[in-house]
Amino acid sequence: MWTYLTIRDGQRNEIITIHDLSSTESKSYTVPNTVLQYLQDHSLKQRLFVLQEDRGVVKDNKGLFVEGDHEFFVNVRIETNNQGASLTSKGEVGIGKQFFLGFMRNVFSGHKDNNSNFFSIMATEDGTVVRVHNDTFDWFSGSENKKTEWTGDMTSGYQCTLNSGQTVTLGYNIASTSLSLGDDFDSPSGTEVTSSKPVVVNSGSWSASPHSGKARDIGFDQIVPAEVIGDKYIFIKGQGIYGSNTAKGESVILIATEDNTVVEYESNGTTVHHTISKKGDYLRLGSEIYEQHGAITTLLPAIYLTSSKPIYAYQTISGAPDKSQTTGMSFIPPLKCSTGWKVTIPSAKELENPNTSTINAMIKGATRSKFVEINGVPLVDADYVSVGTSGWYTFSYEVTTNDNFLVENSNQDPVNVALYIVSGNIGAAGYFSGFGIRPILNPYIKLEGAVEACADNVDLVIQNPHHGWSYTWYQDDNPIVGETASSFTPSSSGLYYVDAAYGCDGETPKIYQSDKVFLSACLGTSSTLSGVEGTTIDFDVVLSESLSSDLSFDLILEPIVGEGAAIEGNDFQFAESLVHLVIPSGSIKKTIQIDLLDDATHEAPESFTVRIANNSLAKLSIASSVISIVDNDPVVLNLSDGSGATEASYCEGNSRELVLNITDGSPSLSLLCFVNSVERSDILFTAPTTENPYYSAVFPEMSAGTYQVQVKGTDAVPTTFESNVIQYHVKGKPRPLRIMF
Repeated sequence: MWTYLTIRDGQRNEIITIHDLSSTESKSYTVPNTVLQYLQDHSLKQRLFVLQEDRGVVKDNKGLFVEGDHEFFVNVRIETNNQGASLTSKGEVGIGKQFFLGFMRNVFSGHKDNNSNFFSIMATEDGTVVRVHNDTFDWFSGSENKKTEWTGDMTSGYQCTLNSGQTVTLGYNIASTSLSLGDDFDSPSGTEVTSSKPVVVNSGSWSASPHSGKARDIGFDQIVPAEVIGDKYIFIKGQGIYGSNTAKGESVILIATEDNTVVEYESNGTTVHHTISKKGDYLRLGSEIYEQHGAITTLLPAIYLTSSKPIYAYQTISGAPDKSQTTGMSFIPPLKCSTGWKVTIPSAKELENPNTSTINAMIKGATRSKFVEINGVPLVDADYVSVGTSGWYTFSYEVTTNDNFLVENSNQDPVNVALYIVSGNIGAAGYFSGFGIRPILNPYIKLEGAVEACADNVDLVIQNPHHGWSYTWYQDDNPIVGETASSFTPSSSGLYYVDAAYGCDGETPKIYQSDKVFLSACLGTSSTLSGVEGTTIDFDVVLSESLSSDLSFDLILEPIVGEGAAIEGNDFQFAESLVHLVIPSGSIKKTIQIDLLDDATHEAPESFTVRIANNSLAKLSIASSVISIVDNDPVVLNLSDGSGATEASYCEGNSRELVLNITDGSPSLSLLCFVNSVERSDILFTAPTTENPYYSAVFPEMSAGTYQVQVKGTDAVPTTFESNVIQYHVKGKPRPLRIMF
């Protein structure tokens, strides 16, 4: 499906519109951008990054809005000489009012002066009050973040106000803490961000070391609000090797959103339980969670973890078995049946230098038989790994080309897809899907052939319905019985909207509600009417339903210009005034009589148009009607050889008289003769006399062919009529009728 995207800056000013985008043809832009002239002085690099001295400062010119006419993915990849990261926008699902932050595993190391944890916030509405709170870590201690635009303290939380499109970033360098070599910089984890109006949030580390040596990388992602996360997770291990520094890059941070949250998973053959006692507290798990019973030198490829209440899950992974500097951060999606069933990974090897790219995915399905395809090619059964008793499977797929990869579950069951990239010392990771779908519900009004959308001429359609979702349509806040499809055809006026819900495997269904669409009653008339002159016809203006108040309207005449135009007073006459007509309350129709006058001076079809105007309380479905007047004594031309025959034979060299019988109400006429479609100016018809009541003409030395007469009226509006055609044959040829001379 082709689409277009518009990229705007934080103040919603258009930067560029990208056309002709599809699931097979992605568009990418390098940072800094020297290709697009639109961005010469305002590159993406300037939009996406802040300077260290601007931490804590509200900014007007940071961040991007990306809008499109259909669903799409946006992925930002960062590459420096030795570090890299990947951030995927979560779209509508990422907008909310409560978030809990997590970061990479970040150890006080030889790179302490350059390692930090950070987060950023962007407002979607003016007057958004943002609050940042952490019981155990003070983001504004020391001079790391400027406090000029903030109020509050560590105990009550720090607050600032953002307008739509404004952003603020807070960061803290590990060197400014009191930690010692080898200590984990975990205390910022669990920071709660709340807001009075919807915001979006990024969280991560720039950069982080998985151990006390001089290995480091960057990692961050856009996260989702607390209402979107879940209580069931799968963690797919990276490339860390048991007992090595790369294993130190395999870790998980879990953050509770409610008090007394119990976490459970299987490790080394034993069920492990942990309790996180307070909202905002965190639990760090290392590579030991992947250890399996009886083979402690081998790590499991994935683990299944559950919690008694919803938790945030952040994972640090190792990108290579022999390079601990290739860690990356993944913000992990919960296992949800409301997740989409197909995902496109664009330009899967898009980082400089030769690299290794891997697509990791979690797939839900009752059977492993042919339910995953990558670019249309099914994975073999051996590619799947079952994870515990979750009913989910994982697989890894090595990417060999820098193409787009479409991963889809042919059963249309959920699929969570991540991309991991290693390029030299660079590691990057992140999930493209899995956080559920916030359906685009706002009904599309499908209007065909009508002037305005109203209650009986439209369909309400959800443009991108998703497999497995249930829909309920409402009119005036009341559910409409039986209307559960992704489209609905109204039959009366009212306020319409639709709810969408998806819940399975014990999930509490999440219900989304569309915007409301008001549809007025329809007002219209027949698109065409006709009548014979000398008669009366009814012109009806009809409502789709009766109203509680009188509806007033006018009728406007729109004569047709040129031949065939009917003239008021000459050809037709309305029985009443056309101004301030009324359909009374409780009624649905107003009938106006039209007298079609007998006009003997113009014997031909005529027409005019009547249009509805200045109506109140309703929308127009059919706004105008073309009214045709049929002549009550139309011209009839009958050309014959006197016997009424339409075919005849003749002898060569003879002449023949043809007669033309005209029934026309005695119009003034001019006659033209045609032989084989060629006008013969040498043949003239004589007018009727008392002895000869027909027009007649002698055709000398007739030849085989077709004969016809054309009559033209010479009144003010000339009209052409044509006689029938008669066929003549040379004597002796096949003919149905023979007349001898």
